[in-house]
Parts: sequence; structure tokens; C-alpha cells
Amino acid sequence: MKRTCSCGEIPGKKTILQNYVDVGITTEFQDNGVFKNNKALILENNYCPQCGKEYEKAPIADQAN
Repeated sequence: MKRTCSCGEIPGKKTILQNYVDVGITTEFQDNGVFKNNKALILENNYCPQCGKEYEKAPIADQAN
């Protein structure tokens, strides 16, 4: 995600909401310790927490990083 606003760059202006989340994974393990049948929850914040402007979405290939 790429920010499309300048809220964090304005002197004296603070972001009042956090922009992170804790996520988890459930899985089973193979005998060698490798995951199998895993399920993950991925949450993305697509908007600036201060002004509400939508973030620019990265191309699908770039989102894997």
C-alpha cells in the first residue's frame, strides 16, 4: 500500500489511530516440522487513519513482500 495523503508530513499534526493489527495462524505439522493445512488471517488497512483517504494499492506481484 502506498499513502496518497501527506498527513504524517504536516508539522504539528499527529496520527491519532494506530495502523497495525495482530494476526494469527492455525496449522498442523508434518513429522518433519513443516506446516500443512495452515490457515492465516491477513488484514490490511486501505485508508489513512487520520483523513480517511484511500491508499494506492500495489500491483499483485509487489504485495507478496
